[in-house]
Amino acid sequence: MGDLCTGVWWLPTACLRAWEILPAVFLDEATAFAAGHRPCGTCRNERYRTFKASWLNANPGAVASDRATITEIDKVLHAERAVSGGAKVTFEARIDTLPFGVFIEWKGSAYLLTETALLPWSFNGYAPAVPARQPIPR
Repeated sequence: MGDLCTGVWWLPTACLRAWEILPAVFLDEATAFAAGHRPCGTCRNERYRTFKASWLNANPGAVASDRATITEIDKVLHAERAVSGGAKVTFEARIDTLPFGVFIEWKGSAYLLTETALLPWSFNGYAPAVPARQPIPR
């Protein structure tokens, strides 16, 4: 997790620090979040500030105060998604309990959950949507 840009249209040539070797380039923001990255605090500052404020609001008590540093938030995010040895944290849940914008694995493939469909994901982009029989209830 780190302060990397998260999309082909946000290449971080000006904001890379000396110890960062390559920019992170993702299909879209949902893919970047699923990979454990957040908006860049330098070149995507507005999205970064929105992300930080939203995360603090949605996770009261996860860090010491609402003035937590992004490093503290990054540590929480990393612990939630990875375990020792590099494995991913996964869990099973009913689809109607998940928020829109989350990635799921179903039948061995990755999908982005939207309000009305599942979007099959690949490194080449999204395939045509798999429509839900009805809107996913909340």
